[in-house]
Amino acid sequence: MPRYPELLIIDAQLIGSSLEEVATRARQAWETAGLPPLAAWGMDTRKRQPSPVPPPDASGPGGLAFEMAGRVTGSLVPVGPSGTRFNLRLPVDVRKDPVHLIPDTVAAARRCLELLGVGTGIASMSVRRGVGANCLPIPPLVEPDAILVLARRSRVEEAYTSVEGFLAAWERVHERDGFLLVSRGEAALDTVQWLEVAAPSQWALARAARPGRTTYRPATPLPEEEPLYLAGTETLRPAGYDDATGVLSFAAWTPPGTHPHGWEFHNLLALRSEGMVPDGRPLRELRVIFPDEAAARREATPLSDIGARVYFTGPDGEFHALEER
Repeated sequence: MPRYPELLIIDAQLIGSSLEEVATRARQAWETAGLPPLAAWGMDTRKRQPSPVPPPDASGPGGLAFEMAGRVTGSLVPVGPSGTRFNLRLPVDVRKDPVHLIPDTVAAARRCLELLGVGTGIASMSVRRGVGANCLPIPPLVEPDAILVLARRSRVEEAYTSVEGFLAAWERVHERDGFLLVSRGEAALDTVQWLEVAAPSQWALARAARPGRTTYRPATPLPEEEPLYLAGTETLRPAGYDDATGVLSFAAWTPPGTHPHGWEFHNLLALRSEGMVPDGRPLRELRVIFPDEAAARREATPLSDIGARVYFTGPDGEFHALEER
C-alpha cells in the first residue's frame, strides 16, 4: 500500500558569523515562512526554553541540536575551516495532514530562502521526503527523494556535462544571481506517485552527470514500488558469453526517447559485483552493444559508471568501443 512521508527534511548550508547568530536568524526565517515553531534549544540535559537567542549551554561539541513541534530533532553544525558555514538539518512533521502539509512545507521552504538571502545567508538547500526511492541512482547534488534543490550554477557546471542537461530533468526551474532553484513532484504525495516522477528525473540526471560522479547502490524498492520499478520490457538482451575471454555481451535497443530501465542497470550492477555469470562462469568484462554511435552515446555514462564497456555497430558493420572514438 502506498505510504506518505512522516517527515520532510530541509537540509541547508547557511552563512553567518557565529553559531548563535545563524541559529537565531534561521529560526526567525523558518517561523516567519510558516514552518513549525521551535520547541526547545538543545536536547536531553542541554534542553532549554526557546528563547530568542540560543543560550550558550544549549550547544555541545558537535554543534547545536534543537527540538521542533512533534518532538522531532534538528541540528545546526559548523562545517569547514572558515567558521562562517553551518549545516542546518530541519525536520518537519507532516504526519497529521500530509495531503496539505507536504506542499505547504515546500512552499514555506521557498519563502525561507528569500528571507535568509540566497548567496548571502544561504548557500544551498534541499527539501527531501525521507522515504522511498531507494532504487534510483544518486547523481551529484541530488538525492533520490529531493523535491527541491538550490545550488550554485558553478557547482552544477562542475558536476554535469551541461547545465541544460541538468535543468531538463526538473519540472520547475528558476535562476537568479548565479544560483539555480529547481523542483519536481510537488504534487506527488505517496511513495508510488513520487517514484513515477523521480525515476525518469534521476536517470536523466545520471545521464547528464560527468562520468564517475553518480553513485549506484543495490536497489531496495519498497513493496508498493516494486510493480512500477519492475515495469517495462527489456531493452538490453543477452547476446552471448565468450568462454575464452570471459566477456558477457548484451544487445541494446533504445530508439530516441527510450532508455534502459532502472532494473536493467541494477541487474548489470549485480553481475559486476558478483564477478560471474548466473551459471558460475567468471565474468571478466560486461559489454553492451548498441546499433549505432548516437544511441551508445546517449546511454554511455551510466553504463560506464557501473563498469560496463559500451560498444556500437559502425557503418563498416564492425563493433567499436565507444571510449576509443
